[in-house]
This record gives sequence, structure tokens and C-alpha cells, in this order.
Amino acid sequence: MLGTHGNGIWVFDHMAPLAQWRPAMAQDALHVFTPSTGIEWQRWSRGEGAEPAFTTPNPPTGVILDYWLPKALTPSAAEKAGKQTPVRIVVTDAKGDVVATRWGPAKAGINRFAWDMTWDGYTRLDFGDRHIKSANNSGPLALPGTYTVTISADGVSKTVPVTVQYDPNQQFDAAANTAALQAALATRNQVDALNQMLNRLTAWQSALKAYEVKAQDTGSSMDAAQRGLLAQAQALDKQVTALRDSVYNPLLQHEVIEDDIHYLQDLHANLEMTYGLVSGLQDQAPTPPMHGLMQEYGGQLMQKLDAFNGLLGNGVAQWNTAAYKAGAPTLAGGAPIGVVPAPLIGT
Repeated sequence: MLGTHGNGIWVFDHMAPLAQWRPAMAQDALHVFTPSTGIEWQRWSRGEGAEPAFTTPNPPTGVILDYWLPKALTPSAAEKAGKQTPVRIVVTDAKGDVVATRWGPAKAGINRFAWDMTWDGYTRLDFGDRHIKSANNSGPLALPGTYTVTISADGVSKTVPVTVQYDPNQQFDAAANTAALQAALATRNQVDALNQMLNRLTAWQSALKAYEVKAQDTGSSMDAAQRGLLAQAQALDKQVTALRDSVYNPLLQHEVIEDDIHYLQDLHANLEMTYGLVSGLQDQAPTPPMHGLMQEYGGQLMQKLDAFNGLLGNGVAQWNTAAYKAGAPTLAGGAPIGVVPAPLIGT
């Protein structure tokens, strides 16, 4: 802490770069300083964002990672498209399972990134309102323990151990936290699979409708083969739309939290809600009713994924064969979608 004995006070949250800097480090292609210890403080809000008194920002939440780069690194076109940077940060647990993959700043000199001590979240929806695209999809909080962080930049990788501690003011319930994390990761993977399905269904829907509009513009000049192809596109579009709408209500304003009072919750909303519940439990193990919801919605999801994969292997495959032969646009197929098993925690 540094004060001017007036109105100015500066607080250094983590001084490792200053304490550990040596002139020879300037020649390193990448240097990682000793990370801070992450503490999972249990905080309570004072209201809906309006603090009753003057406050200053808290230090960065999580494990502070400081690293040196001798020059600024420019992201490639692929990195820009993926909203990534040239600095890749991978966190793994004691078993080697990947907990989080993040992207840090890449300016010349000392850079700082704070891992928020969470696992990676699920795949975002890539369509719809900007609020949907930017919706919070953060993963559940990691358990206290030792993790390994690997920072890679410009062809060089450095690995450092990091420590995550529980709030020292609270009593840690290892069994409850482990059970809650296991359930959260399983539900996260269910939402991930559903969102992958929705993204692909939406892309198919858009491509088919674009073809239908273009084909219909030709009007009476279509021959029998073209009319047959148009009818095939319309039939497939109907199947795609029915499957998509069965899990994601098109009449619902998904960016408006309260709009679900007008309709029954769809599968997407139910799965996201369940994930939100179990990912915030921490010191409370999932209750039997929660497990019941997870099994119910998980079963519904498997039925929808079976329908999607059936459509992928039949309707979409048949369309692509006919469209390619006729010189019409094909649909991006891809591999079947399934729910990835969650890593086993504490074993």
C-alpha cells in the first residue's frame, strides 16, 4: 500500500513482477512470475447494484497470473474469428483433466490475467439477440486444491503450479462441494450438447430458407427436377424447424427473463435453469428433487439428440446428395452430437 498522506492511496494487489524482476528476464521470449493464491471468498450483495456508501473496487477475483512478453503479439485471422489472443492459458487439475482454457493479453511488457477459478462453460448460442450471444455461460467454481497452469505464447510454453483456497471465514464441506460440482459439470455438458444442436439446426434452417426463396423466384421457369428439389428442401425445412421449435420456443423473448410467464418453459430454458441451480450450490449437495429434474431433462435431451442425429444421417444426407448433383447449396453436416461424460471429481 502506498499513500500520499492526502487523498490518494494506491494498493498493490500482487507485487510478484516488481519483487522478482531481473534485467536478464527482458531477453526471455516468455517469463511467468509466481502466481497469487486464489481465494474463493463468499460474498453477499448489498442490493441490486446500488451500494449504500462509497466503495473502491475489490482486487481481481481469482488467481493472478503475471507474465512478460518482449514484444506485442498480433492475433491471427483465425484467433480473431474465435475471439482468442496469441496467449493461450490452460488450467489442469491433479489428474490432468482440463479445467479451463482462456486467452490472455498479449502486449509488450508485463501482462496480467486473472483466472476466476471456474471451469469452462458450455457452448454459447450463435444466433439471436445480442443478449443471448453475450449471456453468462461461465462454468462452476473449481474445488480448493492445487492446479497447473500452462501459458503458451509465440511458440514457447511455461508451466506453474497454482493454489486455490476456500474462504477461510467459512467451513468447507468437501463431500457437498464435490457432489455439487459433479452435478454441475454433468448438467453443463447437457446444455453444451443442446446448444450445439440448436446452432446447427439454426444454420440448416437459414440455408434451406435461403435456397427456397431463391428457387421460388424462378417461378414457372422451374423444370420437374427443380420443383422436386424445392419440395425436398421444404420438407426438410419443416422437419428441422419442428425439432428446433420443440426445444427452443420461437415465440419466447429469450433475452427477457420474465417473458417465460407467457409460455411453459421449453427444454432449453429448463436445462439452463437446472444448471444455474446446481452450479451455485457449493456447500449443499444436490437434493433428490434436483437429481429428479436432472434425470427428467437429461432423458428428454437424449430423445432430441437421437432425433437430430437421425435427421443428420437421413434427411440432411439425402438433401446433400441431391443438392450436390443439382448444383444447389449443401448443408454443413458434421459429426453426430452426444453428451460428453463429465470428468469424475475426487476419484
